Amino acid sequence: MQERALSTAEKIAIEREPRRGSLPPGPPLTETPRVLNALRRDPLGCFTWLTRRYGDVVRLRFFIWDAFVVWRPDHVKHVLQDRHTIYVKGKPDYRVLKRILGEGLVTSDGDFWLRQRRLMQPAFHRDRIAQLGSLIVERTLALLEGWKEAGRVGKPVEVSLEMRRLSLDIVTRALFGVDVHDHARDVGRAFSVLSEALVDHLYSPWFFLFLLPSLPTPSNLRARRALRTLDRIIRSIVVRRRPQTAASDEDLLSLMLHARDEEGGGEGMDDRQIRDQVMTLLLAGHETTAMALSWAWYLLDRHPRIAERLRAEISAALGDRDPTIDDLPHLGYVRRVFEETMRLYPPAWIMTRTARETDEIGGYRVPRGTIVTLSPYLTHRAPELWPEPERFDPDRFTADQSEQRPRFAYFPFAGGPRQCIGSEFAMTEATLALATIARRYRLELAAGRKVVARPLITLRPRGGLPMIPRVAQ
Repeated sequence: MQERALSTAEKIAIEREPRRGSLPPGPPLTETPRVLNALRRDPLGCFTWLTRRYGDVVRLRFFIWDAFVVWRPDHVKHVLQDRHTIYVKGKPDYRVLKRILGEGLVTSDGDFWLRQRRLMQPAFHRDRIAQLGSLIVERTLALLEGWKEAGRVGKPVEVSLEMRRLSLDIVTRALFGVDVHDHARDVGRAFSVLSEALVDHLYSPWFFLFLLPSLPTPSNLRARRALRTLDRIIRSIVVRRRPQTAASDEDLLSLMLHARDEEGGGEGMDDRQIRDQVMTLLLAGHETTAMALSWAWYLLDRHPRIAERLRAEISAALGDRDPTIDDLPHLGYVRRVFEETMRLYPPAWIMTRTARETDEIGGYRVPRGTIVTLSPYLTHRAPELWPEPERFDPDRFTADQSEQRPRFAYFPFAGGPRQCIGSEFAMTEATLALATIARRYRLELAAGRKVVARPLITLRPRGGLPMIPRVAQ
């Protein structure tokens, strides 16, 4: 009896069936140059294609290391939560990030990370965040003063830059007790240079050149200048605050200057540790929220019915006044708009861990030293988890719908013990800022502008986001 020929789909399914203890499928080593080129040109498209072609766990074979790409919620949970002690922040990208951030919360590990987390946690307590509501609204209103003329004449403002200015203003005042509003453009430009250098080198066969910062390559020279700019701004922050700060002050910089880790022997932070934490929060603390807010305005412009529903909720909750922290329970749809924005455009679109022990994911062996790549962008757009994944629908985040999804189907702030310390601060800031701006303006994308996501350290709109602030009716 003649056997039935297998279909292409059946052959792929057999290829993807894990053989316990084996390595996962992926492009052969001979394809590495083509994979690197594809990653350089279009990381989002390349990663999406790889997972659709090879399955739940994909092996990328680079010249001096292996990287596995995983996206399923149970695999993400395994790495970030269940086995977080063996998946550490190691090579190669965190080695590069340490050149920028030092040993801050994002890049450190182990007992050193835990001690710093304990020292900084009080600044992010829910009660402390609640005290910052008026500051968030006040600084948002100050930003909008600069939009009046643009709104009157129909001139675009560069929204991604404006949101970075806003978030930087809020973060530095709230966490460091200083105003660095005048440095917003310098900070944004320096962070862009460093992001471009990092991403360019990560997908390059000459990655090691970025690990040797003394080499005078054009990219290294630009990165060194950008880092000097950021260090100068951070020194000015610390110098301005150190003589004025008191142990009773509640901003994060004061807490860091005076804090002692009683569980860790009563030690405080030295100057280098303070620099590293300020650098981490200066960049990570403002850039991610700013990019998510930028994408929210783009999506609201593309979906007028959702924008109208958002404004209707704001009007019903606030009337003719600006929001306060007490209004947050009545701004549920505003919050859901921001959550859905971070599903489609997660600012931290990719994260990696390095296995310091041999492990197993999805039936495949994970050798010691393997880089495991997780991407909220991939998981958040998986049709297996999100019906019509490209559709913008804030009601995906009603309580009922959220309860039906696996915990790690959505992880814009990572998860497990290393979940972002500022996640609740970011959600509060974004909800109040969206409500404050939407009461006054409807942002309209400049005519003829095509918006494309550019995956650097964060997910940015390529070339910016020019939008006209129309006075809301």
